[in-house]
Amino acid sequence: MAQRASHATAGLIALLAILGASAALLYFIPGSEVSADGAAFDRGAPADDRSSVALAGIGEVGTELPESPGDARTALSGAAAAPQLPATVGWTGIVTDRNTGRPIEGAEVTLVAGDCRVAGTTDPRGRVRLEWPVDTAAQLEVDHPGHVGARRPAVELGVELEIALAPSGGIDGSLAGDVLGVAGTVVRLWSFAGSRYRGEPEFVVEADAAGRFTFDDLEPGDYAVGVAHAHAPLLFETGVFVVEGERTELALTLNSGTVLAGRVQIAGTPEPIAGASVSVRPERQGASESVEELATRVATTGVDGRFQVWGLTVGPAELVIRAPWGARLRARLDLSAAEPEAERTFQISAPASLAGQVVTADGTPAALAHVSIAREADARGLEWAEVLPADGKETGVLVTTCDGSGMFAFEAVPSGTMLLLAAYPAGERSDASQPVFQRIRLTPREARANIIVTLAAGLSIGGVVTDPDGTPIDGVSVAVEARSGRSWSEWGTATTDAGGRFQAGPVPAGSALLTLEKIGFERARVRVTVDAQGTTPDEFELVPAISLSGWLVDRYGFAVRGGGVVASSTPPSPGARPTTRFDRADEYGRFEFERLFPGEWTLKPWASGWVSANPNPVLVHVPEDSFRVLEMEPAPRIERSSVTGELVLRGTGAAVEGLRFNGVNGGSVAIEGTRFRVTGMASGRARIIARAKGLESVYFDAVDLAPGVQLDLGRREVRRTSAVEVAVVDKQGRALTRARVYLFILPAEKGGWGHGDRVIRLRRRSGGTYRHESVARYAWRLRVTHAGKQVWSKVVRIAKVRERIRVVMQTARK
Repeated sequence: MAQRASHATAGLIALLAILGASAALLYFIPGSEVSADGAAFDRGAPADDRSSVALAGIGEVGTELPESPGDARTALSGAAAAPQLPATVGWTGIVTDRNTGRPIEGAEVTLVAGDCRVAGTTDPRGRVRLEWPVDTAAQLEVDHPGHVGARRPAVELGVELEIALAPSGGIDGSLAGDVLGVAGTVVRLWSFAGSRYRGEPEFVVEADAAGRFTFDDLEPGDYAVGVAHAHAPLLFETGVFVVEGERTELALTLNSGTVLAGRVQIAGTPEPIAGASVSVRPERQGASESVEELATRVATTGVDGRFQVWGLTVGPAELVIRAPWGARLRARLDLSAAEPEAERTFQISAPASLAGQVVTADGTPAALAHVSIAREADARGLEWAEVLPADGKETGVLVTTCDGSGMFAFEAVPSGTMLLLAAYPAGERSDASQPVFQRIRLTPREARANIIVTLAAGLSIGGVVTDPDGTPIDGVSVAVEARSGRSWSEWGTATTDAGGRFQAGPVPAGSALLTLEKIGFERARVRVTVDAQGTTPDEFELVPAISLSGWLVDRYGFAVRGGGVVASSTPPSPGARPTTRFDRADEYGRFEFERLFPGEWTLKPWASGWVSANPNPVLVHVPEDSFRVLEMEPAPRIERSSVTGELVLRGTGAAVEGLRFNGVNGGSVAIEGTRFRVTGMASGRARIIARAKGLESVYFDAVDLAPGVQLDLGRREVRRTSAVEVAVVDKQGRALTRARVYLFILPAEKGGWGHGDRVIRLRRRSGGTYRHESVARYAWRLRVTHAGKQVWSKVVRIAKVRERIRVVMQTARK
């Protein structure tokens, strides 16, 4: 094999010399790579067989090579099916350090086009030369340890390019505290984007036995560090700034938190519940969903129903316990460090059992039909054609499959109002039976049997999809929605064939909503009528979509990493709301908006640590403009700011529980008693809003935060809110269902106003009753209007937990 490989290499070199081409041409073999020295190889082939695989670009795989390089011309002429190698052009890059201007040796430079790559390494002069096919666009990748990698959406072939790499930064951190066993502790790093930290961490490392961890090759900018340890609360440190070419020292203290010990048992009995899942989620402020998920601690009850959850933050937390049969208990806890080992008892209702049979519309057993059951509160997303294919205990959904006689059974299900859903899975329906659901009321320990579930007879829905010229379009995705209860739910999908035809179903008779989508075309939503005669209409047209693409780059033409572009349409008339689209640029800085409608659009680029180089809005006119380059420049470093304040309950001065904060500009919130502190806030204009269930929202005055400032927002009192119910009737006591009911806050109350709504519209619930669940306890003017009736207006003071007001409307005078 080694001798054969050497002959192959010699023959290949001779062949390329005859053609006057570089070995890099072989790079365009799908799934292959070519290095700058001309060696081509298949990434998945054994090392000993790479030379024969490389010949796939010249002739048939496995073709015998000539015994000597001189026979290469004869071998080529004998290969009648051998394709012609494309002409190439040389491209030269020079990689230097942006700060010193010195050449960088050993930088990896790669030209990329789709899955194909040509790579090379810079010499001591920082130079690299690569061969690339003529008239083929290529992207550029440049990487070197100790420098920030660079990406370029395009290069000009045949033109020498100088690439200046910026020195990267890094973080050297250490963990200390009273937690034992810090080795292997997971440390995550988030970057700052706009006014918050990105949802998912960009880097994840583990601390060593001494608690040390490092992040290397970081771009300069603002970061947050999160430390997760099984026996300590999540530590989330914001405002960690990385400077170009420097190492940031970070010392973190990781202290053990409190412990929640408990026992889960069946309500009214000492019988333990084994295998129940327990999750505790401390309330965290100013962090993304992924950060809050990391703060969640979980456990499973043992055979005695007991559990322990470690590493919890002292303070309010949400507890969720789910029994093996899907029953759920949700509670709010106030965790204290005073008695961390005190065991608490939690009770869940005993399960019920359920059994029955599924039959089709003609009474035939529905063999292998799927049956799902869930609490009605958990089943809002289940009223659709497809039953979940697997057991979903984490979501409270239980699934089973009928036997050959259509029989099904659930040995343990939650008690209460349950939603039972039966259907054939997609691709297995042998008739036109459509899914059906029904509500069942179960009591604890009830054994319900002999339930008969009948699948309703359904209808088929179909049609043909064409373009404006009448040409059928294949590959169009068609989603079918139909009425399921009182809402629209998905009842199936289909894809058009080569003739543009599709068939879906079964669906219930009546109205259905079709969503037709394919890349390159505008999405269409069409309401159709389905009956025994077919679908009306049954011909659908898709219009080619208008797209706008571009590059997000710096002044040197290199991609701005992690950035994105927001496109906003110009409203057609004053007061109309604009349409907003967002697209995140890829690693080469390329972005693309599809399905834009004609008109004027404004493009706004953004990226962490960058600002737009154009101070004016970037306007484009679609479809005249189809491509735009957006240039950005590094933003100046700005020190993070912090604010403090105090929130208490009106009348008692007690601390407010369950607070949530908005408008913290990427900061992290810490609450101690009645005081709160927001650190790591971005400078600029900010208005903090504090909310809690059952309490009015508190809007602090807007402030302009200077870099590095520490500001105290003062003390604010929070009032409780009330549920307001207004019954509107006429003189005969008949309910009026078309009234308009509003609450207007009085001018005298605005001085102490902290609620978000100055005007509240009450919505009709049933009959002539209008409700709003959260009205601040102030004096309001209640105003009720109705066609043909006199306007009713009166000042009311909201003070009770639930206010009920009766309004009698008088007939309007002519």
